[in-house]
Amino acid sequence: MEIFECKESIDKLKISLNLCLQLIKHYLKMKKLFLLFAVATMSLSIYSCRETTEEKTEDAMESAGEDVENAAEEAADETEAAVEEAEQEIEEEMNEDDNM
Repeated sequence: MEIFECKESIDKLKISLNLCLQLIKHYLKMKKLFLLFAVATMSLSIYSCRETTEEKTEDAMESAGEDVENAAEEAADETEAAVEEAEQEIEEEMNEDDNM
């Protein structure tokens, strides 16, 4: 009877160990899946942030380009106005000198 009981206990122990190994394998597989999901989520987040940053950079560059263009146009207009004013003053001075 003792040998039979001992063998039965060993069989139960084997079954318990196999169950524990299966649970550990399942846990490791789930852990790998969780880590894979976490890495995939982080990758998507980083990619999304990069696109947003690129879009903002492009918008800022376009805005800066427009600002430079507007400033150049204003400077050209002011220069043209100053040249015209100087021409008028010169003509007025010449006309005053002729009238004297």
